[in-house]
Amino acid sequence: MSSSVVTPEESPQDSTPRTKKACDLCRNRKVKCRVLESQVDCEGCRELGLSCTRDKPRRRRGPLNRHALAQLHSASSNDQVCTPAPSLSPLPAPPTPVTVRETTSDKSKAPGRSVNSTLELLGPLPLIQRVLSDWFKFVHPLAPVLHRQHLLHRMHTHGEDVDPVFAALVLSVCSVTVSTLRRKSFEQYPAITVEKCIGIIEDENLLRPQPYTLDWCITWYNIASALLVDHGPEDFRVYRGIKEAMTSVTYLLCFKGGDGHSEQDKEMLKRLYWFLFMWQVGAELRGQPHLTFLPFNQDLEHLRPKPILDRDLYPSSTPKNYAPNWPEDEIPFIPGLNSLIDIFLIWEKGKVDIATKPPEEVLTRAMERIQTALDGLRPELRWRGGLTRFPRGAWGHEVQMVNILITALSIKSNFLQHLGSLLPGITHQDIVSDVLEILNHLPQPVFETNGCAAVHKIRDIGSAYLAELRIGSGVVVGDNQAQEKVYQLLNKLDSLDFRPYAESVEVCAADQ
Repeated sequence: MSSSVVTPEESPQDSTPRTKKACDLCRNRKVKCRVLESQVDCEGCRELGLSCTRDKPRRRRGPLNRHALAQLHSASSNDQVCTPAPSLSPLPAPPTPVTVRETTSDKSKAPGRSVNSTLELLGPLPLIQRVLSDWFKFVHPLAPVLHRQHLLHRMHTHGEDVDPVFAALVLSVCSVTVSTLRRKSFEQYPAITVEKCIGIIEDENLLRPQPYTLDWCITWYNIASALLVDHGPEDFRVYRGIKEAMTSVTYLLCFKGGDGHSEQDKEMLKRLYWFLFMWQVGAELRGQPHLTFLPFNQDLEHLRPKPILDRDLYPSSTPKNYAPNWPEDEIPFIPGLNSLIDIFLIWEKGKVDIATKPPEEVLTRAMERIQTALDGLRPELRWRGGLTRFPRGAWGHEVQMVNILITALSIKSNFLQHLGSLLPGITHQDIVSDVLEILNHLPQPVFETNGCAAVHKIRDIGSAYLAELRIGSGVVVGDNQAQEKVYQLLNKLDSLDFRPYAESVEVCAADQ
C-alpha cells in the first residue's frame, strides 16, 4: 500500500555532483561523497563540522600484474615469507581507547583534529543535543523511559567519557529519534542515521558484557525499536536487541526485585517492562515467532507505573542553564501509558476466554472491555471528533490519544479476524470508518510522531477489510461506499508512510 521511496542519496532533486575520489569519512560511512564546485569540503563533513581529508591509502583493485606476482613468488621461495590469511572472525577488532576529553581551549577547527568524545563520532555535540531535544519534545510522551534534566546533567558532566553504556544510551536515543521523526530528521539533520548510530555502538564495543543496569535495558530496547523500523522484524539484530532488553528487565525487576536501584530507576524499569509486554503482544498479532517474556495470567498491578510527573520523579533536580524547565515537565503522561496497557491486556484476557467460552461471548466481552477502557480515559485523551477542543489538549496528549485509539481499533480488528463478525454493528467496515474519522480530523504530524507502528496497524485493518470484500481470485465486491472507503484509506496511508532512509520499498512492519 506504500508508494516507492527514493533514498536521500538517490533523490532526483539532488543535483550535487558526486566526486570520483570519496573523502576518508564518507568511505568509512559508506555513503556517497558530494562536493560543490565552489567548495573544498564535501557536504557530509561540512554538516558534521569535521575536516574533509583524503589521506587514507587506497588499495589497488583487481588481480596483481605479472611483475608483482613474480616478486611475491620470489620472496615466498627465498625468504620463506607468506601473506597472512584473512581473519575469519565476524567480530570487529578491539576498539582503540577513546582519548581523554580536551579542554575547550585545546579544541580547534584545524584539519585533522582528533575526536574528543565517543559521541562526537556521530556529530558535533550541539547537533546531538538538538536531536535529544526533539526526542523529549515529540517522542517522550509515547515512551517516557528517560528523565530530561537527569540525562542532560549526565551529559554536562561528560558521563559518556567514563561510562560506555551511557554513551551507547545517548546514541540509541538518537537512532530512535531519526527512525520516528523521519520527515523532520531528513530535513534538519540528515547526516545522523540509524545505521551510523548503531555502527558506532558496535565499532566502539560500548555494550561489552557487564552487570545489567537501567541504561543497558533502555539502550537495547531503543536499538531494537530503531532497527525494526528500518529493517523489519526479520533482521536478527532486532531479535537480539529485544531479547537482551527482555532478559535484563526481567532479571532486574522480577528476579532481583529492583535491589540496588533507586526508586526512580524502579519506576523507569516498570515502564520499560510494559513496553516490552506491548512489543510481545504486537509480535503475536503480526504472526511472528512468540517472544517468551513473562506469562500475563497473574496479578501484575504491583508493576503498574505510578502516575508521577517528570518534575516529581527526581525532586532533587533543579533547573540549570543547560537543562531549564519545560512545560512538558508538568504534563501527566503516565495515565495515558496505563490506559494503553489496559488496551493491550484486553487481548491477553480474550485469549483466556477463547479457551473456555463460546466465540460470540468472547467477542461480546472483548468489545465491552475495549469500550469501558475508552470511556475511562482522562478528558484530555478522549476523542471528540471534529469538534474544537477547549482547552485544546497538549501535543503529547494528542499523540497519546492517537496511539490509544488506533491500538484499540487494531485489537478490535484482530478479534474479528479470529472469531468472525458475530455481533451486529461491529464489522471491519465500521472499524475502517472510525480510522478514517481519526485520520481526517487530526494533523498529519501527530500521526508521523506515532511512527511506523501506527501505519502498520492501519494497514492491517485495511487488509482485513479487503479480505472481507474479496471473493474468488481477488475480485472486490461491495457497494460503492465500501470501495470508496478502501481508496480513502490507501490515500491516507500513502501520505503517512514516508521512509526517506529506507533502502528498499519493502513494506515496513513495526509495532511497539
